[in-house]
Amino acid sequence: MLVGPFQGIVIAVPGRGKSTVLIPALLDAGLPAVGVISLDVIRKKLYGRPDILEGSEVEQEARRLEEARMIAGQSVVRDSTGLNKKVRKAQVRRAHRGGIRAVALLSSSLSLTELHRRNRQRSHPVPNEVLEMFYGKHAVVTVEELWSEGFDQVVVWNDHTTFTLA
Repeated sequence: MLVGPFQGIVIAVPGRGKSTVLIPALLDAGLPAVGVISLDVIRKKLYGRPDILEGSEVEQEARRLEEARMIAGQSVVRDSTGLNKKVRKAQVRRAHRGGIRAVALLSSSLSLTELHRRNRQRSHPVPNEVLEMFYGKHAVVTVEELWSEGFDQVVVWNDHTTFTLA
């Protein structure tokens, strides 16, 4: 069960199902659609394409949108890979400064073969070397590490996870 308001930080590789599995499950549980901050959507808005990975403007816009939700006392989930420890820690600090809980939404692992298969089906596939780099970064993220980063709750999700929001 996820108790709101909370800042949800997704930790998953490209192609894992953040946008197609996790976010729909959270929306089905009652998280309003406006509570999802998608870095792909922001990239498309700013640069015309969701697959451009550079640009500090993306992070700045994500923070602005998240902080507006937190100030309003609402839950928010960042739809991104969440594999940068420094960024995760900053998000946890922002959530706590905003008086809300920081929740890590850690994906269960899939085989690299399955991730490559899913990636090929995307409208904007991630280059194989980038996918493999993210796969290596995800493999070393542990529940214990996330607790030590200050998260208030750690949820491990897979393709069949259902959520309850309170």
